[in-house]
Amino acid sequence: MASEFPAQFACNYHCLLNRLKLHGMQPKTIALYSHGARRAGGYFDYRIDNLTRLQLTDYLVHVVNSLSWSSLKHDLYGLKFYYAQVLNSTLAGRRFGQTAQVTHTAGYYYRAAAPTNIHGHAGAQFPRVFLYPVQPGVTAGRRVAFASRGH
Repeated sequence: MASEFPAQFACNYHCLLNRLKLHGMQPKTIALYSHGARRAGGYFDYRIDNLTRLQLTDYLVHVVNSLSWSSLKHDLYGLKFYYAQVLNSTLAGRRFGQTAQVTHTAGYYYRAAAPTNIHGHAGAQFPRVFLYPVQPGVTAGRRVAFASRGH
């Protein structure tokens, strides 16, 4: 299979397979991550060693439009592993693809380390049920029913 790739990509792809095995990944994970690297390689003419943020964003939009969110997730994880373990660098700059950390404190949901409004939210729109603090003696089912009536 490696013979159909350009020499540089084939070498890095072989290294990726070895690193996945040495990290103790399951065969299904190896298949998904390596397929993500091959798919990205095909999209970028097998030149994926220096992707910019814009290129990666365009590629991920293409994946989610043509395949699925699950494929996007596996491709992103595979590319992050490829960059970290094979190229010893970060994927398209620092913190690309990291989700916001969500913390649950005192009945409120908010994003950590972000400015918050009076309800403890970081500008994100949450379902109305999360705008109310947790009150002793009120079950979650009753609170959801109350919030869904528009009160």
